[in-house]
Amino acid sequence: MEETEDGGVGSWVEVYWAGTGKWYLGKIDAERDAKLKIAYTDGETHYQILQETPLRAGADVPCDSGDGEPWRPAEAPAPPKKRAKTTTAAPVRRARTTDSAKPCGPPE
Repeated sequence: MEETEDGGVGSWVEVYWAGTGKWYLGKIDAERDAKLKIAYTDGETHYQILQETPLRAGADVPCDSGDGEPWRPAEAPAPPKKRAKTTTAAPVRRARTTDSAKPCGPPE
């Protein structure tokens, strides 16, 4: 999917959830029956109707206009940092020891 900034499939958006009073980052994965499937970075997925016009960055917290969820364009999150490989010591090989009290050959 190609990333866009218009709120279409492939776009990263922040959607305002009035119930929590917070913005949540997600990616628009699909569209079905005039609803957008948004996969949020917290692992949840919801079909939602977004307002026709996005809010600008720094705009006041939106009030409920009744024509969809308030949203604004967003940037994709930074990829997770790769952990540095740690070197592990090779297992120590122990020399075989023979017990001098035990005979090596058949019993006498």
